[in-house]
Amino acid sequence: VYGVSTTAMRSVLNSIERMFIDAERRAQTGTGPRVYLQFQPDGDATAYRSELLAGSVTLDKSALTVFGQAQVKARLLVTRAPYWEGARTQIPLTNGNGTNNTAGLQITNRSVNWVGISAAQVTGVLPPPVELQMVNTTGAARNYANFYAATNSYSTGLAHHIEGETGTDTAGTITASGECSGSQYLLFTGTTLYATYSLSSALLNAAAGRYHRLLARFQTIPSAAPAYCTAAIYEYYNIVPLWVGNEIALDSDNYFQDFGTLPLPPGGYRSSWSELRLRLSFRSSISQSYGLDYLQFLPADPLCFRHVVQRGMQVANNSTVVDDGIEGQAYMIESGADNPIYAPKGAPLHVWPNRDQRIYILHDGEGMTANWTMNVRAYYRPRRVTL
Repeated sequence: VYGVSTTAMRSVLNSIERMFIDAERRAQTGTGPRVYLQFQPDGDATAYRSELLAGSVTLDKSALTVFGQAQVKARLLVTRAPYWEGARTQIPLTNGNGTNNTAGLQITNRSVNWVGISAAQVTGVLPPPVELQMVNTTGAARNYANFYAATNSYSTGLAHHIEGETGTDTAGTITASGECSGSQYLLFTGTTLYATYSLSSALLNAAAGRYHRLLARFQTIPSAAPAYCTAAIYEYYNIVPLWVGNEIALDSDNYFQDFGTLPLPPGGYRSSWSELRLRLSFRSSISQSYGLDYLQFLPADPLCFRHVVQRGMQVANNSTVVDDGIEGQAYMIESGADNPIYAPKGAPLHVWPNRDQRIYILHDGEGMTANWTMNVRAYYRPRRVTL
């Protein structure tokens, strides 16, 4: 460390020490700017960074001898994050609406509610957090309520979407509606009701025993009296329950209902499972009507599921909702201003290096229909253990 004078040299040392103090404060409070150690290996075009958590400066034993020459040898002792991050990189996205799209790939609240990522698009070694930018393209301002996102990095062939009108063992009627996925939904009325859905061998073998969160989109939901639902998995003949979830109180303020996590299948990993049955049991103290549009399975592994709640304001047409897992923030961009109107739940969503994968994205809000659209962009920083 050197300077044009001993005062200038000491100022450099003090600046380094202050950055260590700032890093410790950030680690303790989670607020304020992050401090990074940056390193660019010889011959590498990329500079990598690792967040500093603490550190100290110790001077060489010759410090007093050379101090008057405005230079000293120093050793930096650092505690840092256990990885190195590369440059922020956009991920090309693919689904039925485009291939390797970087301008913003359209999703809907119908079955095309996902974006695909090819194995070559995410490099590095460790799974990094992803930054999702979701632009309101419905043509009007929206009072969003919930955003759900999940990463499927094990089988892009997972049959994640089941139409509500395919249910059996119910006295419900199939009702047409252009606001629903498949342009129809299952409408059923009563106090104690059941709806059963087939879980195919292909679905169960793709899920391979992992836990998945079950979300259901309702076109109509009862509000006159409390209503409840229990999700359970039965064997092929729909007689013996293999797994029964908790009873969930339905929330009439939201179109998506979260029925909790369930193992697909309960038997764990295997590649030759038989078909099973999913049973939804509804109850209420009075006769009420339910309009079930579709069911959606979302992977619930660690770092794979994210729920973001909008706490206020409207999102204008062409405004952007950002769930930035890289920086650990969620906000709306409107007219160039960042509005912190979101409450994220759970760890940031991650993507996996060198794997074909999908990110599912669902959203609801006031007056929500399955026709709502968003354009999605995604970014990440490659993570390595060593350089």
